[in-house]
Amino acid sequence: MSAGADVNALPRNCVSALSVSSHERHIDVVDMLLDNGAQTETGDNEGRTPLWLAAAIGHTDVVRAIVLAGADVNTQRNDGSSALSLAVVMKDTLM
Repeated sequence: MSAGADVNALPRNCVSALSVSSHERHIDVVDMLLDNGAQTETGDNEGRTPLWLAAAIGHTDVVRAIVLAGADVNTQRNDGSSALSLAVVMKDTLM
């Protein structure tokens, strides 16, 4: 970041660094990206945001960090599902 890297740059596959870090549960990287202004609402080609990806897998620590950074739990991906709707569906799995 100190060398000027853009935390919100999107490669050709339209997956942000925050999305990859969220999906892979790299909480330290997630925190660093959020601290440096990573956008929480940027989705991939299917509309999956970093929050949606973390919620879909059950990475509650990542979900917490992204929500505390101001992500909208109601942002919907292309099929209409949201991180909040995933949490409701997965609540029994995560408990």
